[in-house]
Amino acid sequence: KIIDAAKQVCQIVGHKPKIFKCDTSKPEGVHRRAACIENQKKWLGWYPQTLFKDGIIETIDWYSQNTNLGELCETLDHKLYER
Repeated sequence: KIIDAAKQVCQIVGHKPKIFKCDTSKPEGVHRRAACIENQKKWLGWYPQTLFKDGIIETIDWYSQNTNLGELCETLDHKLYER
């Protein structure tokens, strides 16, 4: 589930939100966009080579080494909501 992924990412980075809220008002709801690899396994014989948690840790490590974190902090709100 997406919410489980969000909770795991928060745990990895040490973020402790008081509440997690899913916006189920979207046309197909959060369940339609949930990450699931069952079809890839079934149809393609594909299995992930990296555990989700390990991949998130590697991604965070790479990002923190390749991003100006000071600049990111200053522009985070804009980056989160720009489209």
